[in-house]
Amino acid sequence: MVFLVLTCLSVADVSAETPKAVTTADPISQACLRPMKGDFRRPDEVGLTASEVHFANAGGHRLRAWFFPVKNARQSVLFCMGNTGNISLMLPYAKILQQGGFDVLLFDYQGFGESEGVPSVGALLGDCLVAFDFLQTHTQRAPEDIGVFGVSLGSFLALTVAAEKNVGAVAVEDAFIPDETLDRFSAHVTGDSAVAQMTLQGIKFFLLKRVDPLHNVTRLQCPVFFLHGERDRLLRPSGTLRIAANATVPKRIWLIPNTGHAPQSLETNDREYAGQLTTFFPRPLLVLWRNRKLN
Repeated sequence: MVFLVLTCLSVADVSAETPKAVTTADPISQACLRPMKGDFRRPDEVGLTASEVHFANAGGHRLRAWFFPVKNARQSVLFCMGNTGNISLMLPYAKILQQGGFDVLLFDYQGFGESEGVPSVGALLGDCLVAFDFLQTHTQRAPEDIGVFGVSLGSFLALTVAAEKNVGAVAVEDAFIPDETLDRFSAHVTGDSAVAQMTLQGIKFFLLKRVDPLHNVTRLQCPVFFLHGERDRLLRPSGTLRIAANATVPKRIWLIPNTGHAPQSLETNDREYAGQLTTFFPRPLLVLWRNRKLN
């Protein structure tokens, strides 16, 4: 994944700080997350305009984000990244959306990149929700003028934010059903570890029900776009199709041909990928749908 994204950036300069993996808060987070400190690239190194901003999460940790403005933009997009690296690997997504005319916010989860704290599965959703609140305040936009885009781990987080914040549109790539995925490998992770067992039970009790994409997709009040690589062996497209089947709002499904797990889609279908995203998020799509619903 790291190699593919760096290839997309196509810049020779390197960050002053060598990126390195960091330790997470517990055995479950260690198995699920691959956070890194140190930036691979910064926005100005790849020709993007952005400002660094900060906000606090529920635990009081200062989170780092990059805000990519667009002059006269009418909408913004919150990007929820996957489990690997930090936002410096997500610049290709910001580039697509910014060039499409949207303000964009990329943010590091707790303990990722330049965000404070120790990386933890339990902090992910809260970080996404405060990032949305920050973006709304920063841009002074109504929720329906903000879209959410989540990739891989960020997919079910994006659906949760969309359901709870009543956003204008939501797109998810390589979605999956987290409780089923966690069950498949939890026995290998927990073993005889009491800490791991307690952490697992805490995640199941306090988090999984709230982020269940099969339920949250039924709560959406906005259009939803599902993307998934047909050849994704890490997360099979069947998960996305099951989630999409529960959606009652207008939905678009794109099974990306000759493509594995993200970010491979950026390499194999870069122009169509950009076109699909930037034609989905514009607000007129939401306005037309809501008008039809009212009539």
